[in-house]
Amino acid sequence: MRIGHGSKATALVLLAGCLATALAPASARAQGGYLIFQAGYYVPTQDLGVLADAGFGQAVEFGERERSFAYSLGLELAVSGPISGRATLAYATSADLAVQAGMCPECEARNNLLNATAALVFRPLPSGVPVQPYLLGGGGVKHYDLQSLDELHRSPLHDQTRRTMLLGAGIEVRVGPLRIVTELSDYISPIFADSDVETTQHDLFWTAGLMLGSG
Repeated sequence: MRIGHGSKATALVLLAGCLATALAPASARAQGGYLIFQAGYYVPTQDLGVLADAGFGQAVEFGERERSFAYSLGLELAVSGPISGRATLAYATSADLAVQAGMCPECEARNNLLNATAALVFRPLPSGVPVQPYLLGGGGVKHYDLQSLDELHRSPLHDQTRRTMLLGAGIEVRVGPLRIVTELSDYISPIFADSDVETTQHDLFWTAGLMLGSG
């Protein structure tokens, strides 16, 4: 199965984000900020539904995407008191996606997912407390990268980009100079399909990692 142009674009976006963030530690420390590296799992919550215009001149029905590994890269800067601002790239690695369309009733595509968001983070406890719960909320864009299906005349499926809202919660644990975090994030967007009774799509990311910097 060939990899489509969309997956290459996604890889370039992710690489650009990594390079930009990697060059930011000095400025982040100067402003009281952190680089956040996390890894974990992506868990879909529903079928992607029916897409009428998928590039084949016929409707295509997408099933539920398989779970996959997930990675996120963030930059967080202090804003005011218990509030900070965070920019994040969250990436779900390629996984199988069931597809039904015309002559291909039981096919599979490969799919990866990239979220680019900005959010506010709220920590309700005093900064000296070693175990800090936090909430985050914001928005951005969600990009579904759909790779081609050989069974469907080698025609590429259309990649899909949606606006997304981000809601999440996490716990930060301070152990000496280390800050360990784990969080659950829900990326909520308009439904992937263009004809479905559902109105929103939920993509869950559970990740854990380290915050590097100074506050």
